[in-house]
Amino acid sequence: MKSNHDSVNQTSGRNLAEEQISRKKLKSAEIPPEKILARATTNLKKEKADTHNLEAINLKRKVVFLSRAMLFSSIPHSEVSDSFFVRDNGICLITMQVKNGQMLPFGRLPRLILFWICTQAVRCKNREISIGRTITDFAKKLGLSVSGGVRGDVTRLRLQLQRLFLTSFTISSKKTNEVEFNDVRILDDGQWQSHGNLKYFSEKILLSEPFYEDCISHAIPLEFEVLRNLRSVFALDIYCWLTWRMSSLKKVTYIRYEFLNWQFGANYSSAGYRHILDFRKAFKSNLKIVMLHYPMAKVRIEKKGIRLWRSETHVHSIFSKSLVENSNCHNLAGS
Repeated sequence: MKSNHDSVNQTSGRNLAEEQISRKKLKSAEIPPEKILARATTNLKKEKADTHNLEAINLKRKVVFLSRAMLFSSIPHSEVSDSFFVRDNGICLITMQVKNGQMLPFGRLPRLILFWICTQAVRCKNREISIGRTITDFAKKLGLSVSGGVRGDVTRLRLQLQRLFLTSFTISSKKTNEVEFNDVRILDDGQWQSHGNLKYFSEKILLSEPFYEDCISHAIPLEFEVLRNLRSVFALDIYCWLTWRMSSLKKVTYIRYEFLNWQFGANYSSAGYRHILDFRKAFKSNLKIVMLHYPMAKVRIEKKGIRLWRSETHVHSIFSKSLVENSNCHNLAGS
């Protein structure tokens, strides 16, 4: 017969075992950031090594695209009280202009629209794109809610769609003084005027020839899951820019915050030391968020700028090429 002392020991042993299990669960739930980075890097190496099974890789990683011209343009992050916007990013001189008394597009929604349109152009290889029978259908394609009202996604989407389609882009190279984009709109001539009407919505849109060619010739592959998880507009722009920069970087490059300030449409464009400090603070905090999703990018934050080393691109060309060749035209929000 077991004594009370033995029973107490067994109970204490069970409690200790349960406590140890609970501690292990708690530790596994609170994974340190450095372990998250290590796991992300390990997973990417496994994907890179598994190039013989590209179909399985594409099921895990969905790739979307952005044209290089739209990356350079970097639409303002918040509303600007003007219909004309000029920026010098050190590589190009970019001008955005809206006529008909409208304001410039801004924020997250125009970027989602551009991701979707550029991706459809690359995948379908067609200037004519179906965006849905109604604005609600298009909102679903972008993964937005179908709520109306003044602040609803559908209302805001309609307004930003109108502003984006009415905006013309002019991009000239500072190195060669050549104009790459000259008063180019997203839509073909004739269509942008009708789509400038808030009450008008067409199931199909026809992309302008220059914009379509830029999508096809200079498409930048991006990972959809990262775009979906980055809620900050600033972080979105940094991720897209860093992915493009790493794909073309040949040597160690140092970029001062003054030049970075002009690259991004973050509305810190006013001159003055205070504005640079504000920009630097915002840039550094958003860059750290991006680095959690793009850990293989070799970037060092310094006092007056950042230093870049040649790194692996976030989406390998072999992945994006396979996806384009083996997938049909489908929704940005789809699986």
